[in-house]
Amino acid sequence: MITLKKYPNRRIYDTSISRYITLDDVRDMISSSEAFTVVDSRTGVDLTRTTLLQILFDIESEKQFALLSQQALASLIRLHSSPDKAKFAPVIDQLLNISDV
Repeated sequence: MITLKKYPNRRIYDTSISRYITLDDVRDMISSSEAFTVVDSRTGVDLTRTTLLQILFDIESEKQFALLSQQALASLIRLHSSPDKAKFAPVIDQLLNISDV
């Protein structure tokens, strides 16, 4: 598992190769199924989910690469307000063919 350190200036440091990388590099790591975690350089707090959301935001902002329609995004936001939202996580994981390993 590769550890990436995110610094306050938004720079990301890949500890496996001892150099700074970009979000595009992280996106390439995801595409090649490399396992990694992103941690705050000062506190050690796990920022992996936040980083993945940032990458998804950047991709979805590029119209030619957008996967989710406005309606789908609005539905996901509404889903987060639902008292039954915990029931939907396994369904979404199954839809995306995600399994706990």
